[in-house]
Amino acid sequence: MKNILIISVDQTLEETIESYNNDVANRILKKVFNKELLINEGIKDLIINQSVIRRRRSPDVAAYTRSRANGICDLCGRKAPFVDNNGIPFLESHHLITLAQGGPDVIFNTVALCPNCHRKMHIIDSEEDKEFLKKVLYKYLLTDEEKEVVEKFEKLFAKE
Repeated sequence: MKNILIISVDQTLEETIESYNNDVANRILKKVFNKELLINEGIKDLIINQSVIRRRRSPDVAAYTRSRANGICDLCGRKAPFVDNNGIPFLESHHLITLAQGGPDVIFNTVALCPNCHRKMHIIDSEEDKEFLKKVLYKYLLTDEEKEVVEKFEKLFAKE
């Protein structure tokens, strides 16, 4: 049976640690609840500061990407699972080279995915799926017959 540490939000760190006679539990509690993070003596007042960097995304790029897919997920090939309040099939725009990796927010780097496939891409990150989506995207670009965009696509993915 696993050891379970029960921490009351009404206790201070010292009271919580004292309630355990087990040295291991005490060491764990001291590590987890670093005194510098505790405010006003209570665990209930734990405050965590976080910084998040969000890259600006163009709503036009996302809208074009979803429109181009015509309600069909670019990965699994199924219809969007539902329509939104405006009657538009719900798909999510996904960057093949993520913005965090320095990928551009442009139509030649985005595909439209159903929520399940979008989550799959972020969790599993399969090379096979990425290569498949590159081919799908390349076909879209060839259909658009915009030579300049195709050249930008080829240049972007030649770096990888």
